[in-house]
Amino acid sequence: MIRPKCILLLSGGMDSTTLLGYLLDPRLEFVMCEIYPLSVNYGQKHVVELEAAKKVVEEYQKRNGNKVVKDLKILNFDLSQIGHSALTDSKWNIPENMEDQIQTVVPFRNTMLITLAAAYGESLGLNPINIYMTPVKEDFSAYRDCRRPFFTCLEKALSLGSTYGVEVFIHTPFVEKTKIEIVEIGTKLAVPYHLTHSCYKSKPACGKCPACVERLVAFEVNNLKDVIEYQKE
Repeated sequence: MIRPKCILLLSGGMDSTTLLGYLLDPRLEFVMCEIYPLSVNYGQKHVVELEAAKKVVEEYQKRNGNKVVKDLKILNFDLSQIGHSALTDSKWNIPENMEDQIQTVVPFRNTMLITLAAAYGESLGLNPINIYMTPVKEDFSAYRDCRRPFFTCLEKALSLGSTYGVEVFIHTPFVEKTKIEIVEIGTKLAVPYHLTHSCYKSKPACGKCPACVERLVAFEVNNLKDVIEYQKE
């Protein structure tokens, strides 16, 4: 069996870090021979997540070697110029309740991140271009671009537009899984959650924003203590 290469959109958060560990699990038939992690500095207020992504990649390079997990590529694509999101607009505050999660939507963010990943894949000469990312079940209600039908349509569009007629595939193995299930999977894979950052604000994590709440619940339901630092009341 030919072991494929892939691009992994890595935010430095809990979900995408779990996916990195998942792709390297030797028990899976599709274990990658080369993973090209890609992060994007899109003007997010929680840009500290990119430092987490670097640390995650360095940890997995220690475990698997940098021939398997390549150095992290960070692209700059400033969506704060558009704004209209609590994550990128200085005029908007980060919400502290789940009912206002819609305010954290960055318009068409996934469309642009995946397109950048496809362009990066072309520059690497990948054929086909396999892109992995981690939308999860909780995302469906607020983020319309986290649904599988959207990704299916986008991969067809990118394949039609690829310079050399290369097919683009967008893989979303956790799209039907909850964050609770992801923590369960990641714990079995010894995912270094202590290196990750999920908070929409800063470091240490606020413990109140939607990202923190979902993360804390996922660990609690699994009878685990989240190992990252949180702000004290």
